Formats: sequence, C-alpha cells, structure tokens
Amino acid sequence: MLRFYSFDKTLLLVLCCACCGLHGSRIDLEECSKLDEPSERGDCPCADPFLCDRVNPGPGPRQEVLGFSTHRGWWRYYDWRKITTVAVFRAWDDDALSMMCCAHSYGVRVVVVGFFDVANLTKPAIRSAWIKEQVTLAGKNCADGINIDVEQPIPQNHTTESKLLVRLVSDTRKAFRQEFGSKTQVTFDVAWSPDCVDRRCYDAKGLADNTDFLVVMSYDEQGQIFSPRPCVAGANSPWGQTLAGLVAYMTDYGIPAQKLVLGQPWYGYDYVCVAQSNDEDQGYDGRERQAAVSGGRNATSPVCHITPEHYQGAYCSDAAGRQIEYHHVMKLLRINSTTGRMWDVPSLSPHFDYVAQNGSRHQVWYDDPPSLILKYALVQKLNLLGIAIWGTDFLDYNGTQQAQAEAKEMWDVLDVTL
Repeated sequence: MLRFYSFDKTLLLVLCCACCGLHGSRIDLEECSKLDEPSERGDCPCADPFLCDRVNPGPGPRQEVLGFSTHRGWWRYYDWRKITTVAVFRAWDDDALSMMCCAHSYGVRVVVVGFFDVANLTKPAIRSAWIKEQVTLAGKNCADGINIDVEQPIPQNHTTESKLLVRLVSDTRKAFRQEFGSKTQVTFDVAWSPDCVDRRCYDAKGLADNTDFLVVMSYDEQGQIFSPRPCVAGANSPWGQTLAGLVAYMTDYGIPAQKLVLGQPWYGYDYVCVAQSNDEDQGYDGRERQAAVSGGRNATSPVCHITPEHYQGAYCSDAAGRQIEYHHVMKLLRINSTTGRMWDVPSLSPHFDYVAQNGSRHQVWYDDPPSLILKYALVQKLNLLGIAIWGTDFLDYNGTQQAQAEAKEMWDVLDVTL
C-alpha cells in the first residue's frame, strides 16, 4: 500500500520510484533530482516534508521483509512492494537520503546499522556515547530505527560481557523510543544457531526480549566445521542446518517464533580445490554419506578438498573460500562452468565447478530461487516473523536481459512469504 501525503510532488516521486523498479526502466535522474530538492522545512531532504516522518506500520501483524543496502544506487531497482525495511549497511550520503525519501513513500522503514566493539562493553561512558551517537545519526537522517550488528566473540564463560551486551541493546531501545516514539524499530543480528557459533555466546533470550526481533543470519554456516573429515567445500546455507538453528532458538531458548526473522544469502562461496575426488565417502559421513551413496549427490560432481583454515577453534572453515555476489555467481555459471548447475540433495543447495584462467579448479556453492524458496517456506511452517536478505544489492539490475530476468526472479520468490 503506497502512502500518498500530497498529490503533486509526492505522487511524482512515487511514480518515479515505481518506474525504476524491476518492471520498468532506469530512473530519469534529471527529473527525479528535482523531487529530491529540500523542502521548505529545512531539516527534511525530501521534496515533501511528510516523507521525513517516521513510518507507522499501523495495527496488526506485518510480515517482515528486511533488506540490507550495501551499494549506492541499486535501491532504484528494488521491488518496493515486497520489502518492509531497508537497513543502510553503508555511508549515509545523499544517495541514502534519496532512498529514504522513496522508501517512506511506500511505507517502508529505513534503519541505521550500528556496530559496537565488545571490548568496550565494560566501559559505561563508551556505551552511553555510542547510544547517543546512534540516536543522533537516526535523527539526522529521518531513520525509523536501528539494526545492531556485533558479530564478535564473547566466550562462554564471559557472562558479564554477555549481560552487558543485553544492557547495551536494552538501553539503545529505550533511548530510541524515548526520542522517536514506540513504533521505532530496534533489531539485532545473531548467528544461524544460538549455540556459541563462532564463539558468539550471547544471551539470545535476553536480546530477543529487548528488541523487536532477531535477524537469524542463516548463512556462513560453514564458518566452523568440526566434523572429523577432510576439509571440503559445502553449502553456505544448508536447509537442514538452517532449520536446526531456528528450532534451537525456539525450543532450547524459549524465543517466540514471531521474534525471529530468517536471514538468507543472495551470494555464494567460491572455493579453490586443492584436490578433487569422485569418492564420495571422502567428503561425507553419517547421514550425508548415506544420502550421497543413494544418489543424493550428482555422480559427476567431484568432492572439492579445500585448504584448512583454522577459525574460532575449528580446523576447517568457509574462510578458505571467497564470497561472491549472486550476479557474479550466475555469470560464472553461464560462461565458465565445466559441470553446469548441480544439485546437492543433503543440503538442498546448488553448486558447480569451473576452471580459472590460471588452471586452478574451483567449486562454487550458492543459493538460487529453487533453494531459497525451500527455506523461505520455513517462515510459514514455523510461523516466523519474516525474511531478511543479505544483500539486496548483490543482483545485476541493469545488465543483460538475462541478468535482469535473474534479478526479477530473486525478488519474485519472496512471494512465498507474503
């Protein structure tokens, strides 16, 4: 539902945003630059001052679709009908302000992203200064709240730091609501599982109690690989592992499903294979080996052995690979793949092999619409609050017709959650 605050400039702004989406053409920058001129209200960068008001989503439940904006300009191609919040994971510059104006015209929240060093948790003055800084940043940019992203280790026996992290989040929420009202959104990013993943032994229940919801980052799930097997490439966000992590938050920690948003990757991992083997038993064990032997893994897909990368106590890690955005994945698949797209049944994930110009063999694991839709369905199955996307700018919105079609398809599969 679009929010029209006045008929003239705001209507033009909404139409301008709409025409630059996935079903239209590139935005007319000269035309829209007029709409981005500051209003007569000096503190508002939008043409219509009402667009600087914070979004009130209204009463009743609202399925959350949160996207992380990391690059300038790509917001002009978003399907704004399918998103409820954008977190600005980049500088708050003129482009971000223009995005805010457009987002608010659609009733979409725009939030700042706050990073805090856990080394400073025991320092009250630094905590207070950080909260004040985030409130100032949100106020200056007409933001609708804050997404707090820490992602640093807190060892299991460091209960003081764990409690202070909850205190930081609680105080942040209190400060935002005092300054901007009760509809201000405060969220926190957590690992795919609550069980000290990457040595992030956070008080998940305490964080959930003091936020609007937790963003469960169900990706980078190969960050720590403890199983007694050679280091091999694997899925970034395997379905079963993702499900197990969500269930652990709900059953082991008592967090309501409506406090959880499922984070999913619009990117993949590119691994250099130091060796490859067609013997599936070298790459799989237990349930996975059984599935592979019974035909779960394509027989033409060799196991990709990767360099051991020790990370947070684990012998193997996805740190051996490099993250690549979805549009790069698809270009590699179209142009360089030696195997074509293959499907791994145990993880319900696609992958392919290719040979680099230097002769090295690579294996790429990623998510695409068929794998994502299976995990998006968990939102309805588990009654979760919604979906988060890392990141909405990892698509090629204005490249070849095929690339644009691939971008549209990634947005279209979100319909399963709406």
